[in-house]
Amino acid sequence: MSNELNNLPAPTLAILGKLVADAAKANRENLAVGTHAVNETVSIDIDGALTVGEDYEQKIVAKAKPWNLFTAALELANEQLIAAGLAGIDMAKVVDAAQAIDAKAVKAAKAQADTEVAGRKAPTLTQCKGKVTIAKASEATLTEVLAEVA
Repeated sequence: MSNELNNLPAPTLAILGKLVADAAKANRENLAVGTHAVNETVSIDIDGALTVGEDYEQKIVAKAKPWNLFTAALELANEQLIAAGLAGIDMAKVVDAAQAIDAKAVKAAKAQADTEVAGRKAPTLTQCKGKVTIAKASEATLTEVLAEVA
C-alpha cells in the first residue's frame, strides 16, 4: 500500500499526526457504528514548530513479576504448613487480607522484590530516540475540502 504522505518532510508529518490524532479523539462521538467509505480531497496549511531531543541510552532493570511472586509465596507457605501437619492457606482469607493490607508494606515488599530480581538479572541498555515535543501553538487550517462521503 503506497502512501504519498511518506513523501512529506518528517517535521510536517509529526505536527500533522499530532493535530489529526487530537481532532480524531475529540470527534470520536461523531462516528456511528458501521463502515464508512470516504473519498475526500483536503488542503491543509500547517503552522507550527517542534523540538527533537538527542537520542539516549536507557537502562532497563528487570522488575519483579507480582503474580509469579505471589504464586511462589503461596506454594512455599503451603509446603511448610503441610509439612508441619497444618492445613494450607485459604485463598478467600488471602483475598480478604489483601483488601486490608497497608500500602507502605506493599511498597516495601515491591522494592525488596525488585532489588532481589535486579541482583539476579543484569540490566539491559536500550537505545531510545529523542523525545519529540510539538509546540502548543501549532495549528492546522483547512483551506479546501472537496468531499464525497458515502
